[in-house]
Amino acid sequence: MPRGSLIIRKLALLMASEHDDETRRRLLSELHSALRSEQAAIKKNVDEFVKAVSRSFGCRPVKRVILPPF
Repeated sequence: MPRGSLIIRKLALLMASEHDDETRRRLLSELHSALRSEQAAIKKNVDEFVKAVSRSFGCRPVKRVILPPF
């Protein structure tokens, strides 16, 4: 499992087991940031993959891959 996924899993488990609302809010904020970061990394990897595949087939690369927001 990639490092980002481990952080996301750990934050989700911590949040689920926490009883203090303020701590849960803080963990939720950290989880949201980690998910956005992971989404950006995935998008970058997909864009690079699409470019490489397009080049290998002699096609014009797709301008942008759109992922749904969280």
